[in-house]
Amino acid sequence: MDRPPPLWLLVAELLLLGVIVWLALGAAHAGPSVAEAAPECWSALGVAVRTIDGDSFIARLKIWHGLEVTERIRLLGVDTPERKGPTMAQALQARAFTDRWLGQEPFEVRSCARDSFGRALATVRRGGDDLADKLLEAGLAVPFRR
Repeated sequence: MDRPPPLWLLVAELLLLGVIVWLALGAAHAGPSVAEAAPECWSALGVAVRTIDGDSFIARLKIWHGLEVTERIRLLGVDTPERKGPTMAQALQARAFTDRWLGQEPFEVRSCARDSFGRALATVRRGGDDLADKLLEAGLAVPFRR
């Protein structure tokens, strides 16, 4: 007559089975990793290099002591008229407004994402002023949500 396995062996097998199930369920139900959950947000002081239109421009950003990068910026939250077709006059007004605002002094750029063109989607502020808010107040932009 065969003897049943020792109790310690049954406990070990159950424990091992529990660990395997826990790992399998944990991997299947795990949320995004920290890298996936938290976008890579950054901020930097910048100066304008070139204003493309009312809601996009190129800036030189100070990223570290003595290090600068040139970045294409798309204002987050607003859309200004395009520089073609019947909106040309409004587009030029919005571009001139943005160019003047950016040219006053350095500004802060904060971004957590890029658009399909590779531009940094960003808020742009100087002191208590937000460039997107100023464009909206001037009637040169409309709210825009992705």
